[in-house]
Amino acid sequence: MIDTHSATWQTVKAWAEQQLKADTADIEAEGTSSHRTEFLRGRLRALRALLKLTDPPPARIPAPASSDT
Repeated sequence: MIDTHSATWQTVKAWAEQQLKADTADIEAEGTSSHRTEFLRGRLRALRALLKLTDPPPARIPAPASSDT
């Protein structure tokens, strides 16, 4: 489990959020090549996944009981 109040996580989170902003601006900039755009989109996905590590796990829905009659 990640301690969201730790100085380490706060540093990582701030860095990732700054990278998201910078990469988004780079994608939106006129003249960014399609190759660079694809690279940046991959980075955005990775950064968002990093930030989601502190999200609680989704609720599990129990499977319906099976009746073998």
